Amino acid sequence: MLDEPLETAREKAQGILEAGPWPRFYFTDGGRGGIRRKVYADDVGGRIATNFWEFKEVGHTDEAVKEIISIFGRISFPTPKPTRLVERILRIATKKDSIVLDCCAGSGTTGHATLLANWRDGGSRRFILVEMMDYAETLTAERMRRVMSGCPFKSQEKLYEQKLTVSRLRKPGKMMAEADAKVEASRGKYDKVEVKVDEDKLKVIGTKYHTKRLEGRDGEFDYYELGVPLFTAEGELNPSVDEETLRSYVYYTETRQPLTRKRSEAKPWLLDCLDGIGYYFYYDPCAPTTLSIDTLGILSPTEASRHVVYADICTLDERRLAGFGITFKKIPRDISKF
Repeated sequence: MLDEPLETAREKAQGILEAGPWPRFYFTDGGRGGIRRKVYADDVGGRIATNFWEFKEVGHTDEAVKEIISIFGRISFPTPKPTRLVERILRIATKKDSIVLDCCAGSGTTGHATLLANWRDGGSRRFILVEMMDYAETLTAERMRRVMSGCPFKSQEKLYEQKLTVSRLRKPGKMMAEADAKVEASRGKYDKVEVKVDEDKLKVIGTKYHTKRLEGRDGEFDYYELGVPLFTAEGELNPSVDEETLRSYVYYTETRQPLTRKRSEAKPWLLDCLDGIGYYFYYDPCAPTTLSIDTLGILSPTEASRHVVYADICTLDERRLAGFGITFKKIPRDISKF
């Protein structure tokens, strides 16, 4: 059925036929199925979606290793991901203000790629990197520092490599002659050429020392190390956590401020006062603590008009708590669990 005269429809259809591929609409299953619409890449621009990414576009492990070497001057991580690969993923999966999480950060490629993505499109993406291995500070975090600030670097190239098999070790002279030939052929092209055995392989490595620095990518980050869990599986306070850590944690959960006040003998239970409120952690790891008429002396009325008191037990009723301006919180039930 047409909603315009036949001649007009014919002219429009003829124009579409002459302008490009035909048909735009077709019936599936040899004409017995539903109707589908074709969309041609020339009409929408860009490229056809595919799950095959060529290494020339997104890099490969060898490129990633050389990138690590350019930053640290040595191979610090055996299997890094190419920065170009992760940056491609970020272009597809993130917006300019996204938060990117990498729970197995490794050498820090995700953070590096996020900084590059922001640099290229003016974005403000943030990243969270999590790493449990002992190189988290010296490699993962250090890479972020160097990428942000810029750093001097050297580049290395593998000129020769042979696996040390039994058959080759029976004729070591031939293998060494090949390595020596590579060394001689490379003299003058590199600042340093060396023969070394690494990972059961004989290698010839050429090194160039560069006077320029890698350009820094603006950004900043915080580095944290997680300690032992604050709570046990049963929800009790972990006895392995020292009391000062507990005090700092409780104060921060209440105020979102760091605890800078030092504990004093005169007021051992006072954490600190903020905006007219005194915060107290009445805690003894060896015995339960009780907030009662007899223990109200823990408060510091001259410093605050209201009080938040953490203790194991409270024997004061609501009326008396309100009269003294106290909000009682039970240990450990009322300690926030982020």
